[in-house]
Amino acid sequence: MSQANDSAKNDEIRISSMSRVGNIVARASEMLLQQNLPEVTLRGVKLATVNLINSVDVLRRRIKGLHVEWRMEMIETTQGEFKSTKRIPLLLAICSKTPKDTSAPGYLAPLPESEVEEKPLEELKNPVRPEGTRPRGTRGTRGTRGSQRGSRPNRFRTRRPRGTLNQT
Repeated sequence: MSQANDSAKNDEIRISSMSRVGNIVARASEMLLQQNLPEVTLRGVKLATVNLINSVDVLRRRIKGLHVEWRMEMIETTQGEFKSTKRIPLLLAICSKTPKDTSAPGYLAPLPESEVEEKPLEELKNPVRPEGTRPRGTRGTRGTRGSQRGSRPNRFRTRRPRGTLNQT
């Protein structure tokens, strides 16, 4: 995809399977609240649809009056020299502060105000961790989980060479 086409879609967030829900929520809320965009489109394919659904659910519980319209499209891609086509489902969520088409099959009305816990934009960007929790990635390498690997003797190091019998 060209650079010009990417800059034209400044109201769109493409979600991958490795995207973190907190980062998606922070970016979408920044676009809706700070940049005052009329709508934000979130796109995800294959395994990214899980992150897409979770982030839209969090957005609906953090921003008052958020209307969501779900759409599903199929993308056809060609692969190989035999030109085999493959159909991949694409899930779209269009989030806006104003209702678009309330009769659309994928339209979700905003949640009642009693179910929305509105948070400031700075808190959505930098969430406060509960006391006693640790950040991700502090477990160390594979060898440091559980007991230390060198803490007990290795019983296989005292093997006899092959071809020798147990002669006493």
